[in-house]
Amino acid sequence: NQKQIAETGFIIFVACLVQNVSGYIVTYFICKALSIDISSRRAMQIEVAMQNSALSVSLALKHFTPQAAVAGAVFSIIHNFTGSIFAGICRKHDDQEKLENA
Repeated sequence: NQKQIAETGFIIFVACLVQNVSGYIVTYFICKALSIDISSRRAMQIEVAMQNSALSVSLALKHFTPQAAVAGAVFSIIHNFTGSIFAGICRKHDDQEKLENA
């Protein structure tokens, strides 16, 4: 119900944000340790960071109450924002690197 969502909304948001950002960070270090090239590393970071959000919503709706799908829906919104921010950071990094190498 609406009251439960309002009470747990901030906790759900923070948990989803931490999980998403940790996906970027952990994947970065694993890929760097394995000497994976920067383009592949970035692709893997995005994939891991946003992985399974749609699956979590559909499974929650099928096997639990509709309120259980809220976390997956919130996560879907968060990964759209963090993905855009990550892409912007990567572009800025690439632009700076081009200027330094010019």
